This record gives sequence, C-alpha cells and structure tokens, in this order.
Amino acid sequence: MTVPAPRWEKRRSKGVAALSPTDVWFDYTDWLMPHKVRSLVEHWTGSSWQVVESPNLDQSWYEELSAVRAFGPNDVWASGWSDYQPLVLRWNGSAWAFDDSVGGQEYDMFNALAGSTSSDVFAIGSQHDYVA
Repeated sequence: MTVPAPRWEKRRSKGVAALSPTDVWFDYTDWLMPHKVRSLVEHWTGSSWQVVESPNLDQSWYEELSAVRAFGPNDVWASGWSDYQPLVLRWNGSAWAFDDSVGGQEYDMFNALAGSTSSDVFAIGSQHDYVA
C-alpha cells in the first residue's frame, strides 16, 4: 500500500485509521491558494485509493481535518476545525454529515478522536486565545 500522491503542491496529512488491510481511511488538508484551505479524505479499498470528498462548508475559507477514527466500514468519524470553530464529521457508508451536537467557542479545534465504540467518542482539542 502506498500513501496517496499529492494532487496539489501543498498538502498536509494528520489522520489515518485502519480497520483492515483493505479498509484504511486517510485525511488531509489541501492548500488551494493563499487563504483557501479544504479538507479531503481518501479510502483504501485494498487495490486503490478512492477520494471521498468531505463536505467542506460553502462559505468556509479554512477547513482542516486533524484526526480520523473508524469503528466500521459504515461508521467513520473525522474531526478538526473550520473557520475557527470545532468540526466533527461522520461517514455512514455513503456520505459524510456534520455532527451538529458539537459545541465550542471561537478558536476551539479538535486534534484527536478517541473511543471504543461510536456511541462513546471523545474529541480532544485545544482553544487558542488570540489577542488583537
């Protein structure tokens, strides 16, 4: 298995989750232009990497995924931040959805996911206080 080749000049990966040798999830961030960043996810099927577009927010100028956690082929979580707000996504086997139950304040971000089942997931992160 090889890591996906960059499609753009600037790419940063932070998360990998493997359920088996034929079921691996890999998240990364693409720098599309100055001040425009989007998140992407790829899925290893055992023979090739498939791009599974994450649902980047339409108005977002910055969206970064920093962790991925898989509990099953139809139950994958990803976390990070979008426009200075915490972000959690969930894959149900056919599409990603935003988890609206996530709270948080401006400049909160999630850096890792932990849990033994999908009903017991913890997002670990930080808050940055920027003073102008």
